[in-house]
Amino acid sequence: MGVKSLWPLIQYLFPQTIIKNCSTVHSAAERAASSSRTPYSSNVHVLVDVNSLLHRAAHGVEDAPSGARMLAHAVQQRLDDAVREPINSRRHPRQNQMNVVSLFVAVDGPPPLSKLLMQRERNMAASKKRFSKGTAAGASRFSSLNFIPGSTFMLTIDALVADHICFTVDTNSSLRECIYSGSRVPGQGETKIVQHLLRQSSRLWNKGDLFLILTGNSDAIIHLLLAASAIRTGVLDLDQNVAFLPSKMEEHLAPLFPNSVAGKATTDLCRVQQDLALLFTLSSGNDLLPSLEETSFNALWIAYQDVVNSVAEMDGTSIPYLLDVAASKLNLETFARLLEKAEQLVTDGIVYSSGRVSDAYLNTPKAEEHSSHVYVPVYEEPLESDTMSIEDALQKQIKERNRTKSNVSKLASQHIENASLYVDTLLWTLLGSTRCLTRDYRLMYDNDHGPNVATLRKWIGIQLIEGKQAVFWDGTNAVSLNRNALVISPEESQVLHPSFSKLISEFNDVLQTKQEQAANAVATFPYDFTTCSTIQRSLIPNRKEMFLSSIQSFEALFGTMDRQSSLKLYQPALQFTTPWRARLVESTKEVLTEKQAKTSIDASMLPVAPPSMMDTLLHGYSNVGFAGPGKKGVCFEMMDVKTGKWFWVRDLDNQISEAKNAHPDVRTGVVREVPKPQSPSSFFPWLKRQSRSS
Repeated sequence: MGVKSLWPLIQYLFPQTIIKNCSTVHSAAERAASSSRTPYSSNVHVLVDVNSLLHRAAHGVEDAPSGARMLAHAVQQRLDDAVREPINSRRHPRQNQMNVVSLFVAVDGPPPLSKLLMQRERNMAASKKRFSKGTAAGASRFSSLNFIPGSTFMLTIDALVADHICFTVDTNSSLRECIYSGSRVPGQGETKIVQHLLRQSSRLWNKGDLFLILTGNSDAIIHLLLAASAIRTGVLDLDQNVAFLPSKMEEHLAPLFPNSVAGKATTDLCRVQQDLALLFTLSSGNDLLPSLEETSFNALWIAYQDVVNSVAEMDGTSIPYLLDVAASKLNLETFARLLEKAEQLVTDGIVYSSGRVSDAYLNTPKAEEHSSHVYVPVYEEPLESDTMSIEDALQKQIKERNRTKSNVSKLASQHIENASLYVDTLLWTLLGSTRCLTRDYRLMYDNDHGPNVATLRKWIGIQLIEGKQAVFWDGTNAVSLNRNALVISPEESQVLHPSFSKLISEFNDVLQTKQEQAANAVATFPYDFTTCSTIQRSLIPNRKEMFLSSIQSFEALFGTMDRQSSLKLYQPALQFTTPWRARLVESTKEVLTEKQAKTSIDASMLPVAPPSMMDTLLHGYSNVGFAGPGKKGVCFEMMDVKTGKWFWVRDLDNQISEAKNAHPDVRTGVVREVPKPQSPSSFFPWLKRQSRSS
């Protein structure tokens, strides 16, 4: 997940940033405070990436009716162990210096359509690969297709996490706020987390607070490297029991980039740290982009140091960094110099094609003095061992990655158009990492290899000749570098699964007919389209009719597949019309009793937290951020079985009868106050805890 092999890479290059033996939020916060050189607040804000917990917990769980329950209970236990432990410890303030004051829990929401298709294709390929191996364990493993927003399983997870948060609020009155961003809120979990982090850290009363992200996804590290250095942040991987503290990066970077030379340019280590995030992405790739061909992290990292330090040696010269995050700018001239130097290192034999650094370079004074910070060791033959060290595992991964590169990829990456799309997708990822925004529905980079360094240099050279000194990923200067990159029709998407190609003509026919039915569907939106936030509108195509009919058409398209396959396919998460809701409830009857299924139809468990409603200190009397339109507090959606329309309520048990009658005032926010909101577990009894000890 995220940038490949980034955790071991960080641990080898910058060991002071990694804190080992951290199994709880409290222990990580205490260690971060003890190692801080600047004044800090004792407040800790915990941010949890639920999808990371899901993927880790899915190992060993079978893909059977009982598998969903086992996985749900596993996630519940992980949330309890990771979050509730430090919160409960506040009852003994003398024993604990750090105070957990807020909790933000996020799960992946609907992504752009092109990325959604890519995710599903990858998950389908992984499932088929497990089946092809023929092993019982691999074939029966819980399918990751269930983790795609919109699936029945994700609605169950929404109910589970909502239950956990409601219980946390009931038992911990000292929390300032507790917010859950469910699977209906657009955006990846880590993106929503960083968006919330940036918003909260900008408030004066949160100055000096520690923001700790609970995830194993390495994308969180990239997000924090690109963030402002003044924010105290950290990442805690509960499976590995390690924490990453970006504030310790300066101790490693300072010896490599001298700042105290009289009359010379001063290197901004925060800018170096941001550029380093880009180098990690280029050399290792991420979920959306493969790595560059014919280069390695060693070549890029050594080349970067040479380029920056050579400019710093000049009198009166400002250092041209790769990224200007404040201006959302990638400097092309510096990028070209970096690639040229990296290519030269490989040509001169200083860095081999495998990524190994030559002995000649390692014997230089600079390499000997700062060897552990300059390069990542790569050996031709990894050591054979049953329990490999982090260094050995890293060496093996780098070697295997370079070995699998074929001559076919070298030929394909010669196209300038390929380099253009690569950079365009790179800017798209930077937009998400720095601004936490998703710019419309875009064509993903669908090749399994990146352009080689020479081709990318050639493309940059063309841009420089045309007078483009930089490209921007946000703001008025942000433009698409590839003509196919913005707002494409589904049939043009290169990531469309081959098995769907024959159904495209049928899809177009259905799309045309659905256009006429979309006007009535718009009325079923849970909130007025015109009052959506800017972020929400950017995630929806310009024509809301096209938006609804497209989702309906995809549902019809996937419905033509066999039952076993269609049950595991994506169920459109952005479809708000009653017919889809009814079909969704029908699909749950196999695992629910008749009584439970009837209850689900009367009051569907769909807690939602629109981004526009999450920017508030206290969310009503409950402090829980399930925020409905115009209301605060715990809100749920309920369907009026007579009219088929959905609206918001604050208390399920006391308002089910009112929900069936669906008085119009309820939708506009006139709801009766109740002493305490009920948790979603009342509709999923098997989600209730065996015991709830304080």
